[in-house]
Amino acid sequence: MKKKLINLTKNYFNFFRNKDLDNLEKILDANIMLHDWENLIKGKKKVLDFNNKIFKKFKRINIKNINTFILEEKKITCNQITVKLDKESINVIDILYFNKKNRIKKIEAYKL
Repeated sequence: MKKKLINLTKNYFNFFRNKDLDNLEKILDANIMLHDWENLIKGKKKVLDFNNKIFKKFKRINIKNINTFILEEKKITCNQITVKLDKESINVIDILYFNKKNRIKKIEAYKL
């Protein structure tokens, strides 16, 4: 399970980095909740729309994963990342919660 969670997390960051809404849609739970330092968004369509606005606003997105901590029994990964949006860098803690079908059911993002 640990390796599976690592791969699911890598996929999520790769899809986001590549602005790949189609594959993001496949890995998100229908009732996903995204909670960051400015927003609380519920539902797959709304989360995808929110991501699409980010994708349109920034020409380049890069994500560097610094550390990943895994709580296997809870199906959670906690990721210390640096997100570079064009020339702006943001240090973030992203916590991804997975459901029984290995889809992301909740994302919590904390700006450091």
